[in-house]
Amino acid sequence: MARKFIEHILINQIEHKVCSCCHYPKPLDGYWKYARAKDGLDYKCKECRADKLATLDAKAKKLESQTKYREKNRQRINCQKKIDKQTKKSDENGLSSSFIINDWEEIIEYFNHKCAYCGSNCIQLQQEHVVPVMKGGHYIKQNIVVACQMCNRDKDIKDMEEWYRGRPFFSEQRLQKIISWTMRDVVIASA
Repeated sequence: MARKFIEHILINQIEHKVCSCCHYPKPLDGYWKYARAKDGLDYKCKECRADKLATLDAKAKKLESQTKYREKNRQRINCQKKIDKQTKKSDENGLSSSFIINDWEEIIEYFNHKCAYCGSNCIQLQQEHVVPVMKGGHYIKQNIVVACQMCNRDKDIKDMEEWYRGRPFFSEQRLQKIISWTMRDVVIASA
């Protein structure tokens, strides 16, 4: 888009130019030199140019802040994306879905950052539905436990207790902890 050249005007015997941004006449020393312009001056006055630079600086700082946040919270952001995807899937299937990221963090703490089934410490714990979605399991915190990738894939859509009792790493103590978790709010609500 070509910029319209605005003639200079005299105000009180001083040559002025109208800023194309704020539309106020300003003395020529209120403009930066710009070789490409017909009159050799910037089309914006120094004040408008400074405002633009401040805005760009603020945008750059905001972008830098957002980038740092994303780097620092990458795991939490990815987890939220998974929760959003699962929530949408549950809603499409007509199932309850009240699961939020704070629930996930609570579950991880409850199971001491270990797989609820085998008890392994793994970096990438996954959300595992005690009652699978394909069998009508809702996406609510009482139906989600932490699981390592192997346990999550192996259990698949099998009945949790039946599958778990057949595993070589079965633990009655961990089973009771899982059951306690799934009944947690039911017990609290009836108390």
